[in-house]
Order: sequence, then structure tokens, then C-alpha cells
Amino acid sequence: MLLSVTRDGLLCLPNDLELQARVASLFTAWATYTDGRLVGPDLRVTGDYMGVLKTFRERCVATGKDSEHVNRMRLIGIAAMTSAVSSDAFYVSPVEFSRQVAIVVPALLASPHEAGLESVVVESTLVSADPSPNSPYLSEFQPRPILDRRAASIHAHVDGQKGPEISDVVNASLRALRNLLGRCTGAQVAIVFDSILQSLDHHQLWEDSLVRNSYVERVIEWTQYQFRYAVPSHLVDQLLAIQDAPFPTPKHSAFVEMLTTVFNSPHPLINLSTSDVISSLMTILLRRVSINSNDSLLQSLVECISSLGTHVYYADQIHDLAEEVVARLVNVQVNGVLGRGKGGSERARESALKCLLGCLSGLTEAADRHAAKYKAKLAEDSEAPTPDEENGDRPPSESTTTTVRAARRNKVSPESWQETLALMCEADYGIRAMYARGLTSFVQREVKREPFVRREDDSSETPEQCK
Repeated sequence: MLLSVTRDGLLCLPNDLELQARVASLFTAWATYTDGRLVGPDLRVTGDYMGVLKTFRERCVATGKDSEHVNRMRLIGIAAMTSAVSSDAFYVSPVEFSRQVAIVVPALLASPHEAGLESVVVESTLVSADPSPNSPYLSEFQPRPILDRRAASIHAHVDGQKGPEISDVVNASLRALRNLLGRCTGAQVAIVFDSILQSLDHHQLWEDSLVRNSYVERVIEWTQYQFRYAVPSHLVDQLLAIQDAPFPTPKHSAFVEMLTTVFNSPHPLINLSTSDVISSLMTILLRRVSINSNDSLLQSLVECISSLGTHVYYADQIHDLAEEVVARLVNVQVNGVLGRGKGGSERARESALKCLLGCLSGLTEAADRHAAKYKAKLAEDSEAPTPDEENGDRPPSESTTTTVRAARRNKVSPESWQETLALMCEADYGIRAMYARGLTSFVQREVKREPFVRREDDSSETPEQCK
């Protein structure tokens, strides 16, 4: 009954800010205290609830000549959406969750898309620095028992208050999105992220690399630590679904670049199956080679696969990933590439071998670069004053713990490269030269030297020390 009245009140005078604000406060009170058990089983309650969300979605995308009136109307809609994503009703029904996300996420992204890149970057940085929503009640009522919760009050105007700017609307939208991602499980994160991708597709933002990379970085940052794996897994699934396209599209490039951004992010991705991811990415790589040996997506895919070596989650990760690449190398060398694309099967085979060699060398190079950053950070921290001298003890950050893991890995064993030695006898000079460079780098960086072997660049040793 309450939801039905709320819906009728919203439709009664759609341009009356005071009425809309009071109705939004009424909806917020319901969202605060409900346990959400009727959403889904009760068709009438579910219908009224979805109707209210759709009406507030219209408020989030309101337009008009009076910018102050439009911004206030949007803030009212966003405040109601914030109360919805903070409510138990939003998450209690797995079936209805997708329907709610399809309503809420496009409404929250409308203002950021309209404001542009600079506003999104600035406001998302502010939200990351201060993650609490506009009203302290919205961040406090969830951990409390239902009888002890409090509902926020939404108002349209306070005397003497300056009218809101578009940046205020963007800030409120991103805070609501962070609140949503912060409460989602792995499967729910994938649904929310898919809705974000659909919004990017609707606004044709695939070619704007700064915007899409900014979104994926914030999604990774705002998602709970143990559920971040859902983002790259979903991107890989999306790439697999469109791998057979005859020509690479901006969407292909966007997905690959977003994956590279995720893998190079300072935020770790626990529970991510790196073996499954690299296997899928190599499948996509070989498929693109079979379609066109000079496909423009190949270099981006090589960089993406190599970036999997940035974060090391267990000691033998780089070794295991290298063995995956070696297995594909041997298979392509012996059997070639399936399919008949542009350039013929021999060119496809040569292109595939070069790409896989680039991936094999890139994995260890990415791990070494990350380890070098860790050492530089240690040197910088040793010169800086300790936290005890300034503001007391500070817990280790995610980036610090990640670099520690990246610096502690086992070397790739020589046995892994042994199966690829036949590539030195390839007819194509480019393959032989690329393999020789990779093998040289492997011997210098990965193979453990005997204690009696002297480094060529070690000028500090005297002849007596070498005896």
C-alpha cells in the first residue's frame, strides 16, 4: 500500500520539487526499515516497487532550461536511488536483482556521461578519498538492527543555500554507484558491470579510452576485495563472445584495453584463475590470427596477456603461465593455425609464433618491472619519515602488500623453455631473431648462475677474488 501511494504521489505533480522531495523521503523511510522479503514473491509489491524505481529513474535524467531546477530534481532521484541500493530489498531476490540494476545503473551514469571526462575523474577521486554518502545516516543504518535504523531526510531547498552544480550531481551519482558495488557479491558485480558496459555502448563511448578506463578502475577499486575477479572474468567472456568478428571493432579494442588496465591496476585480484584467463586470451589471439594474420588487435592482446605477470599471487604463477604459453607455442609450431584467413596458413603460423613469443617474454618482464617498482618504493620509504613519527601506526595499503607478493616469485625453470629450442631452426629470420632475444633475456634473468660464474658487468671483483 505504501509503495502504491508513493508511486501515485510521484506521478501527481512531477515538476513540484517539494512534493517530489517529500515522497522521496517517504520511499527512503520504507527502504530503510524493510527487510525486502516481499520483493519477488509478492507480485503486487514487486510491481509497485519497480514502478517507483522507474519513476525515480526519470527524475535522475530530468532535462529542462532551468539548470538549477534540473540539478535539484536529479539529486532527489539520485537520493532515492541511493536509499534503494542501501536497502535489503535490493539484494534479497536474485531474480529481481538484474531488473533493479537495469533500472538503477543507467540512471546513475546519465549525469556522469553528460558531464564529461574531467568531471568524472575529479569527482570519482573525491568519492574514493571520502567514500561516505552525502547523509551519514545512509552509511550507518545498514549495520544496525532494523528497529534501531534511522532514515535520511531528503529536502529540495534550504534558504540561503546555493543551487547545486552538475558536479554535485555527478558526485552523488558516483557515491551511489560505490555504495552499490560495495555490497555486491561476485555474481552481482558481474551483473552491475555488464550494465555499465551496456551504458557505454548506448552512449557510444568505446573509442574514449580515458572514460572507459576510468570506469573500470573505479569499479575494481570500489568492489569488495574478494569479488574483484568478476570484472576481468566478465570482460574475457565478452571477448570470447565476439572473437569471430571478421574485423576488429572499437568494442574489441576497448575490452582488451580495459583488461590490461585491470591487470596493471595497483589493486590485487584474489580468486582470479590466471590459468583460465590466459588460456582464454590465447584462444582469442589465435582466433584473430586465423582470421587475419595482420589483425590490428594482436599487439594489444600480446600486451594484455603479458600484463598478467604484473601481480603474483603464488610463487609458481609466472612459471605456470609460461608453461601455458609454451604448450601453445609447441602446438602452433607443429600443427600450425586452424582456419584460412587473410595471408594464408603459413603467414598465420608465423604471426602466431611471434605473438606467443612476445607473450612468453612479456610475462617475466612485467613481473620484473613490478619488482623493480617495489624496490624503488622500499628505497623511497626508507628515506621518508616513519608513520610513528607523524600520525602513528598506519596499516599496510593494498598496493604495498601487492608489491611484496610480486617481488617473491620462483623463476621460470629451464625445462619450460627446453621444448621451444626447435624455434631456433625456423626458416623465418624474424622468428629466429625474436626467439634468440627472448632466450637471451631468459638466461640472463631467470637461470640461476653457478657460484663460480662471474658477471661481466661486475667490475668490483679483483682477479684474486675470482680464483
